[in-house]
Amino acid sequence: MAIPRAFFLTWVTYGSWLPGDSRGWADRKTHQYHEGQPDLERWAGGQMKHKVVGLNQAQRDLVEKAIEDDCCYRGYELRIVKCQSNHVHVVVRCGDVLPKKVMKTFKTYATRALRAEGYFLDQKIWAQDGSKRRIFDENDVIKAYEYVRNQ
Repeated sequence: MAIPRAFFLTWVTYGSWLPGDSRGWADRKTHQYHEGQPDLERWAGGQMKHKVVGLNQAQRDLVEKAIEDDCCYRGYELRIVKCQSNHVHVVVRCGDVLPKKVMKTFKTYATRALRAEGYFLDQKIWAQDGSKRRIFDENDVIKAYEYVRNQ
């Protein structure tokens, strides 16, 4: 199997995009896309154990810096990271490391950085899992970079 040129990783903050969401949603297990389902979204909201997380600018800056630092430490080539109020996009080259491991590490470092500054001490910050796209073509790496940059 060929090693991807990069990964395009995306994950959301806790509670910001629930199963059944009117914007559409992907099943965590099957990755199948679904249209909005209001009853499911209400049910999922009722199952939440913590408040919905929205990140302010200072928190977004901490997340981006933590991911930059982790890439530097591990020798990954960070093409771009952009943290929004309710999600994070990263385009990164990291050789043959599995994208699941890379995303988990980024979430861990970002969580540590936020908690070190006193944010979200007693609650989840990130939704489970996220999108892990493997990019094999350099033109697609550039497209992913431009998508994130222009958000």
